[in-house]
Amino acid sequence: MLGRSPTATAALANQEYGEALQHLRLLRRNDPLDPAVWFLSGNANVGLGRLSETNACYTTFLDLIPNSHLGFFYRGRCRFEQEDWVGAHADFNNALKLKPDFTAALLNRGLVRQKLGRFAAAESDFSKAIDAGKVSTRVYFLRSQVRQQMGDTDGARADWQQGLDATPNDEQAWIARGTALARRAPREALRDFDAALA
Repeated sequence: MLGRSPTATAALANQEYGEALQHLRLLRRNDPLDPAVWFLSGNANVGLGRLSETNACYTTFLDLIPNSHLGFFYRGRCRFEQEDWVGAHADFNNALKLKPDFTAALLNRGLVRQKLGRFAAAESDFSKAIDAGKVSTRVYFLRSQVRQQMGDTDGARADWQQGLDATPNDEQAWIARGTALARRAPREALRDFDAALA
């Protein structure tokens, strides 16, 4: 059904989320069992900051395709934004059961575990993400923070330095390093923030 409505996908691609939702609502009325329409409705609601609706759309998508690691991951991200740490943790666990090498889910589960005060488990997730490679260099700052919370000052310091020394590889990494540099090297921090904007 979705393939016959390029307007919905075009609106999403152009970040015109309200317009996309109008088209997607029509598609849902015509075919309420089309999982792609529910998934994209979730994405459109994220763009509008409507987290309750986002959660509901991803939940319906998972009712239709219960073995989708992406469905669990995106609902987990939504629940994280809603500060539903327990629900987000369950979703990231399910995503990792379905796709054990899903580094983004591992990183996000580490963030949730940190929020839950499970620092050793969070450190383990961040370490596994680092070992897997292809992860944002900001993970060194995340693991540094968790190690500090665990009282591992030397490990926290080593990770902090590694985060500073690594060349950022995505927008969030540039921001993380810029933030880390802000107090002691404000000009370098500004360069990192400019790189993030670029």
